[in-house]
Amino acid sequence: MATRLASFLYASLLLLAATSGVGAHRPHLDNGLHTSVSSAWEWPDTTIARILMTTQDCPSAAVYTKVTITNTSTSVAVSLGIPNVTTLYDYRPSLWFMGRTLVTPKGYQTDSDRCQQGLAINATGFQPRVPRGFTALEYASAGSGVFRGFSESDLISGYALLSANITVSAPGEVYVVLQPNEHRRARVWLAIGHEETPDPNEPGHAIEVDEHAWFSATSTPLLGSVCPSWCGLQ
Repeated sequence: MATRLASFLYASLLLLAATSGVGAHRPHLDNGLHTSVSSAWEWPDTTIARILMTTQDCPSAAVYTKVTITNTSTSVAVSLGIPNVTTLYDYRPSLWFMGRTLVTPKGYQTDSDRCQQGLAINATGFQPRVPRGFTALEYASAGSGVFRGFSESDLISGYALLSANITVSAPGEVYVVLQPNEHRRARVWLAIGHEETPDPNEPGHAIEVDEHAWFSATSTPLLGSVCPSWCGLQ
C-alpha cells in the first residue's frame, strides 16, 4: 500500500461527543521518550477511556502512540485537545494516523487533490516519519473551527480541537501521532476509549498531583511561548 501524506479538513469527522468528561478518563503522562514508531506509547485497549497528556518544549517533536485494533466492524475515535490555558488557545497541532491496513475515508483530500482545487496544503514542513508501505492520513486542527470546552473540576478543564475515526480493513496496529506544526512550549492531550471506569492502580496511571499540574496554567514557566531561534531548531 503506497504511502500517502495528506491534509484533511472534513467537518463530518469532527465527532466531539467522545471528548465530553475528559477528566473521567484514566490519565497517563507522556515521559517525552515516545518520539518514533519503535518507541511509541501503546494504548492498552480501545474500550476503556484514557487520555495521554503530552508536553512540547524546545525544540518540539512528534509524539508517537500505537493502538492495536482487532474489531474491524467499528471505527475507533481519537480526540485531541488542550488544557484551559489562555496562552494555548491558538495552538493547533495535527493528528496523524499511520498503518498498513488503514482505510482512507470517503471525502479525504490528498495534497494533490487540494492543489488541483487551489486550496492550501501542509507547507509547514512538520510531518512524522512514515514507514515504507504505510498509509498516512493527516487531520489538521488548524482551521477546523472547533473549540469545545469541558470541565471536570476547578483543576481539570480544557478544550477539544478535533476528533477523527480510525477505520481498518484488517486487524492490525495503527500509529496515532501528535504532530506539532511549530516549535513552541505547549501541552496537548490525546484520548481514546468510551467506557469511563476509573482505576488508579492501572500501570502508568498518573497520580492526581501530576494530573492537576499538567492542566495548570502556572506549573510551567513560559507555557505557550514560541521557542527562540537560538535553540538550534530545524
